[in-house]
Amino acid sequence: MQALRYSLLLIVVSFFLGSCAEDNDLSTNPLTGSWRIVMVQNGGGAQEVFSPETEVIEMVFSDNGQFSGATSVNQFSGRFEASNGIMTMLEFTTTEVADTTFAAAFYNAIGEAQLPNTTFAIFSMILNGDALELGFGDEGRLSLERS
Repeated sequence: MQALRYSLLLIVVSFFLGSCAEDNDLSTNPLTGSWRIVMVQNGGGAQEVFSPETEVIEMVFSDNGQFSGATSVNQFSGRFEASNGIMTMLEFTTTEVADTTFAAAFYNAIGEAQLPNTTFAIFSMILNGDALELGFGDEGRLSLERS
């Protein structure tokens, strides 16, 4: 009888520890990883759409709320928060060497998403598998694919 209780207790403890491990996995930020910018649509009246052709702009989001990335000639980094369909870039820094048209459109998009008199850039966020859409301003958007 004592062995049966001991076995039952082990099963219950194992089940509880297994469910805790699953909960920890769920708390991982779904943006974590490498993403490639595949399209920039600036907002406002112009509604220009830019695609990368051969250029790669990659962003890496970390679980700790940091991001970093690079265009063909500049590096950028910062901090972000993401929840409830909103991503906020709390901080954005970059090197400032003249860049390509596509990279300039990317930087303009970040600027357009920035709230007046703040350093915060706010985006609506739709995550669909390996596709991420960040909306900003007047119908602007950044399209990213997991790389």
